[in-house]
Amino acid sequence: LAARHYRAAAELGHAEAQNNLAVLLARGLGVARDLPAALAWYRRAASGGNADALFNLGLVHESGEDLPVDRIAAHRWYNLGLRAGDPTVAAKARLRLEGLEAAMDQDELAEARHDDGARRRQE
Repeated sequence: LAARHYRAAAELGHAEAQNNLAVLLARGLGVARDLPAALAWYRRAASGGNADALFNLGLVHESGEDLPVDRIAAHRWYNLGLRAGDPTVAAKARLRLEGLEAAMDQDELAEARHDDGARRRQE
């Protein structure tokens, strides 16, 4: 039932509903598990400015669950979540970034920081 309501709101462009639907799809809660659809909804929510979706995209890329681990992409999404204006998400993103950066080799970290710096210059 929740998935149906979230989908209706998500299709109307409600970013929070888009993120919530993505969570249900990613975890298979009340719907068939569908990571490609979840990623699409996370991205739509993120493009709508949803901080939780930015953070969730970081988690998906960091975990490598159902897709290759991409620490640079995870770093990018966490940084976007950090700057999205939600203090709770910012705190979670900061913690994930600390752990992620500790696990990255120097080349990955340099690339991630370069990517983040380039994005900030575009803002």
